[in-house]
Amino acid sequence: MIQLFKKFLKNTPIYPFLLRFQWERKKRKIINGWKKMGNPIPPPHLIKQETVKEYAQKFSTQILIESGTYLGDMVFAMKDVFNQIYSVELDSDLYMKTKERFANAQNIHIIQGDSSKALPDLLSLIKQPCLFWLDGHYSGGITTKGALNTPILEEVKYIFAHAVKDHIILIDDARHFIGQKDYPTIEHLKELVAKERPSWVFEVKDDIIRISKFTLGYPIKINNFEGFKRKILDRISMKVILFSNKIILFIVNKEFRIAIKLWFRKQGNKNLRVNYELNQNSIVIDAGGYQGDWAFQIYNKYKCNIFIFEPIKSYYRKISERFAGVGKIQNINFGLGDCDIERHISVTKDSSSFYKKEATSSSEPCRIMSVKRFMLERDLKHVDLIKINIEGGEYDLLDKLLDSGLINQFGNLQIQFHKFIPNAFLRRRKIRRILSKTHYLTYNYPFVWENWRKK
Repeated sequence: MIQLFKKFLKNTPIYPFLLRFQWERKKRKIINGWKKMGNPIPPPHLIKQETVKEYAQKFSTQILIESGTYLGDMVFAMKDVFNQIYSVELDSDLYMKTKERFANAQNIHIIQGDSSKALPDLLSLIKQPCLFWLDGHYSGGITTKGALNTPILEEVKYIFAHAVKDHIILIDDARHFIGQKDYPTIEHLKELVAKERPSWVFEVKDDIIRISKFTLGYPIKINNFEGFKRKILDRISMKVILFSNKIILFIVNKEFRIAIKLWFRKQGNKNLRVNYELNQNSIVIDAGGYQGDWAFQIYNKYKCNIFIFEPIKSYYRKISERFAGVGKIQNINFGLGDCDIERHISVTKDSSSFYKKEATSSSEPCRIMSVKRFMLERDLKHVDLIKINIEGGEYDLLDKLLDSGLINQFGNLQIQFHKFIPNAFLRRRKIRRILSKTHYLTYNYPFVWENWRKK
């Protein structure tokens, strides 16, 4: 029934609007969550992406020039926004990885080198206004330090000296501009802008320094008919989504009730979740360690290497005490996710979540580590088993693994999907469809537990 309904929707003219609406809802949720926390610095990467998009749309710029490619997340987010994207990365390993990531994208150009040296050559090719996203600086970890911690002053001077005078400059990490480690102060940079572009706007918002001919609020004419048409289509999309969600929710709840009964009948926690082809050299990741019970079972059975991710301090301490002296178990006081970010988590025993809040629960700030950064820093080429039970965070984490190609480095994925996330059924179906290209199911109890093994 769901397949037929979905097939029907795909053949209707409103389907693209449905997809757009779903993505907009997800974005709003992230942005609203950040605002509810009081707009903490640094903001989620999505805020930075939205800022770049806003400036691109307001000023009709077709070319993006970025310093500091890192893992290529900004480039990926902007690939359909700009006609041409140039990104400069100093580190050779990061350069090779992002070069490979965008190998099939004709409009994306990854350049290796120090941005303060690469920028003049790149600017010689530019004949129209561009948007500059300047994020090339040493930040530890897998990043590489050039002659300076940050070449920002050289970058800005080269841009101002260019023949085209209407470039837009956005500079990330404004909080670092305190006059230390090669960073100028905000005032120093402001004085430079006032000297070179006296009438330009210089403002700092959401940890981003914004330098442009006009403020973002500069009025731009909008086609009223197009705006009216968009509103009507969005309203239609909303009604269709609400109706389809009711049908999907009914099916999901029924499927879940059947699955949970079968799971306990099969004693899945004692059997299925611990039976794998592992040995003492195997590498296991426990994403969502809680008190370490599952890791304890796996270690006792296989004596393998285990990385436990637990963001809540009290649970992290319990795990550390439990495995004190066990060198093959590394306990990490982070959550594992799709990006590096600090968020508040609702603490509710084994249901603690970044994505829902219980009336009786407390909350605390926790750190999330990007799975890509973790794999790179630990130089992990293969993980035999990852257990993912992160109370709603599994969707973003799995999307990142699939989008980045890291999924091929995992032998088994033991996943608990959660149905309280918006569009959980559809997101799970999409993830499973893509995952089936590289892995196959060994057991499946929908929204309880399922396992995927590498083909």
